Amino acid sequence: MLESSLKLHRQRGELCLSEVMAIVVGFHLPGCRTKDYYLNQVLRNERSYFPGLASYNRFEEVISSTK
Repeated sequence: MLESSLKLHRQRGELCLSEVMAIVVGFHLPGCRTKDYYLNQVLRNERSYFPGLASYNRFEEVISSTK
């Protein structure tokens, strides 16, 4: 029930801090760098793991607001 209630309250383009951190960790894997990783890996292959996924520009805004 908790998972379904989260989906109802979450808007598109809204990531929670743990989701942001998971993507940032992926940036630091060998062979993965910033925009290419986000566009080619996260947006294409991992969208189902991040229901509030946004464009790369919006993601950069979220990262800068968490610093």
